[in-house]
Amino acid sequence: GPPTTPVAAAHRALQSALEDPSTRGVLLDLRGISNLAQIEELRQRIRRLRSAGKPVVAYLEYGGGRGDLYLASACDRIVTTEQAEFGALGLRVERRSYRRALAELGLRIDRASVGAYKSAYRNFSVDSTPPADREAIEHGLDLSQELFVSAVSADRRMERARLVGLLDGRQWPAMELQRAGLVDSIGYREDAQRILGELCGMGPKPRLRKLTRLRSAMRAWRTPRPIAVVYASGDIDLGRSGSDLLNGPFMGPETLIPQLERAFRDPEVKAVVLRIESPGGSSLATDLIHHAVERLKRESRKPLIVSMGSVAASGGYEIALPGDRLFADQFTRTGSIGVLFVKPSLEGFYAKHQVHEEDFERGPYMGGWSLARDWDARAQAAADSAIRVTYAGFKAKVGAARRLPADLVEKVAQGRVWLGAEARAHGLVDEMGGLEEATAEARRRAHVPADEKIELLVFRRPAP
Repeated sequence: GPPTTPVAAAHRALQSALEDPSTRGVLLDLRGISNLAQIEELRQRIRRLRSAGKPVVAYLEYGGGRGDLYLASACDRIVTTEQAEFGALGLRVERRSYRRALAELGLRIDRASVGAYKSAYRNFSVDSTPPADREAIEHGLDLSQELFVSAVSADRRMERARLVGLLDGRQWPAMELQRAGLVDSIGYREDAQRILGELCGMGPKPRLRKLTRLRSAMRAWRTPRPIAVVYASGDIDLGRSGSDLLNGPFMGPETLIPQLERAFRDPEVKAVVLRIESPGGSSLATDLIHHAVERLKRESRKPLIVSMGSVAASGGYEIALPGDRLFADQFTRTGSIGVLFVKPSLEGFYAKHQVHEEDFERGPYMGGWSLARDWDARAQAAADSAIRVTYAGFKAKVGAARRLPADLVEKVAQGRVWLGAEARAHGLVDEMGGLEEATAEARRRAHVPADEKIELLVFRRPAP
């Protein structure tokens, strides 16, 4: 299953922040939390911090679901990113009845119980949802919805109807949630830190500390390494970089961005080369990396040269855009300026195997998220609308970075893949060449003589 954070650790951290006299405020980094009962306990901790004059800012880098928004609403401010994903905010219960399917296999589930509402495992021995179970499900949905809506609407000072409208199951862009008042600001981590610093009276760049991490000691003197090379290889996905047995290597912002930070922040480094070997992937993870590269380049004022490997397409191309000079080989596949989303459906499988499903939901678009349902016309339209927003943002970044008018960007976009020379002719890359040429360009911009002996400061994807 997915990794989890024990709630006790979160309690201890918030309590420590409350008791520590040097702590002036808290930045709460939320990444896909659930279990509303335990979240409610954490909301109380946040209220104590705020009552003690210690502001709390919630940062939803990836977006989030009901749990994230429920906890974040207890904070002073909520900050999320432009491409953050907020979808499936409604409620849905799927209850399948397996009696006939099991009977075909010669199996059955014997069951004894007392009480009409004792429903566990009942779906293995019935063909549909009994009235008592249906009543319990509907009541649970109503109650959960009411508790969430009443608490969040009060915390955010929102009209209930406006909040309920966002809980229909569609995927909402961050700007829509900001417009509705569910989040306060659209930005990145430094924006959340700035807001927290201002609330604490510590200015736009407050000093931060994370007690679970200690900075490693500086390394001894070594051969000069004025050029850093950061490898960005594999599919782009959320979280940390790694390698999958079936799909191969992948990169994640939680690994790549710290590597970029180290490369740009190293006082000895005068220029950075970003070596990209990626067909793209998650639009959110891509946006986080793209923003980090832009920010670090701006803050450090160090040149950034991009070297494209065999493929730097879609998200792989997007993270290349901040480069001062983009190098591609003749056979580099690049461009692919487009967006897609894939969702498998098991509806036909369930029908073939006589798995009966009954749906209970709040939000007419919630069914589109289910693996047990094919998309109908409405779900298809909602998905189309969501990716069109992402596509428009992608094209805008290309136009701004490559100084191309919108009509020309559209002509070279639409998901088309270009080889290196074609990409150069269309203005998508600057030069033909590989890593060596890119490194030479970095040397030139860093004013490092071509004959000076140096070592490259290299950051690779961690070995599996």
